[in-house]
Amino acid sequence: MCRYGGIYLDSDVIILKPLTSLRNSIGATNHVSGNSRFGGAVLAFEKQSPLLEECLREFYSTYDDTLVQWNGAELMTRVISNISSRADENRGHLDIKLEPFVKFYPISSTDIIRYFSEPDNMVQKAHHDAIFSRIVNDSTTFHFWNGITSALVPEPGSLVSKILNRYCLHCLDVL
Repeated sequence: MCRYGGIYLDSDVIILKPLTSLRNSIGATNHVSGNSRFGGAVLAFEKQSPLLEECLREFYSTYDDTLVQWNGAELMTRVISNISSRADENRGHLDIKLEPFVKFYPISSTDIIRYFSEPDNMVQKAHHDAIFSRIVNDSTTFHFWNGITSALVPEPGSLVSKILNRYCLHCLDVL
């Protein structure tokens, strides 16, 4: 990706909208103000991206085969944090677009499990419907956090089931 540019998606990400507008984009995985974490499940970069080159340097110098997150998503957060602490001209040179969490990761890894279940009552249903509407309107991709959810099957009527029914032609056939 560093050499040729392009778009990378983890295998547990589905596309909700065209990706053509993405350019040098990486998404926040949470919405905690001032303490953003960035993920590597959805990446869109031009060839020879300075950010990706910086990530490769960080990877080579700090790789630890016992720490999967350290080498992946945490690496992206570290590099962006280091870049952000430098002078403004360095950030401009890297030309990166830090997307809000809702763009690629509308449901956080800490919340995803609950959305595999059908709502228990009308209050939960209204909450799920509001989140579904936000995803339809504001999200480009949806990340299923397979490391956490791989053993789960979405219940009919769950938020995850609604997303699969709307955007994925054959996903429910294999569940």
